[in-house]
Amino acid sequence: RPVLLINRGPYVLAGRPDLPANGFAELLALARSRGGKPLSHGHIGNGSMIHLLGERLARKAGIPLTQVPYKGVPPVIQDLIGGQIDLAFVPQSSARDLIVNGRLKVYGTTAAAVSDKLPAALPISKANAGLADFVHGTWSAVFVARTLREEDASRLNKVLTMVCQEAPFQAAIAATGSDPAPVMSLQELDR
Repeated sequence: RPVLLINRGPYVLAGRPDLPANGFAELLALARSRGGKPLSHGHIGNGSMIHLLGERLARKAGIPLTQVPYKGVPPVIQDLIGGQIDLAFVPQSSARDLIVNGRLKVYGTTAAAVSDKLPAALPISKANAGLADFVHGTWSAVFVARTLREEDASRLNKVLTMVCQEAPFQAAIAATGSDPAPVMSLQELDR
């Protein structure tokens, strides 16, 4: 069961640095112009949110994508940087610095609005009317076994919440490009 929600953030659609498209509209045009050679989309396993985001984008935008499974976000990002794959949806917190430093291109975000943490990532939902509902997010939490006694789970929730409200922790969360999560009770977390 969850005892603390740590942070929230959007996914970004990142591309290899030499992909010959410089915005979301150009990316869609490139994907449609490649004939029988679809762009490749890296994900972290069939049925994962990253996989489903790629499939949903392909269907809603009418573009072909070849899905390439990986064992985690770091190998996806490594192969994006190295040019072995073309695109991937990755948590903004995992790619923000690489985008800012020019090691990855950014084509959009799954956030509902532009974030001051990565203003170059424009919302995909604003790109065209067919993608207006393309708003998704990711989050991190602390989980414990459901068998943990209620009073221990409650104590953990209170202590961890206090730690997460401290300035150094808040600064560390902000530095990743994520937003600190709101304080939540155990009942709110269960819901």
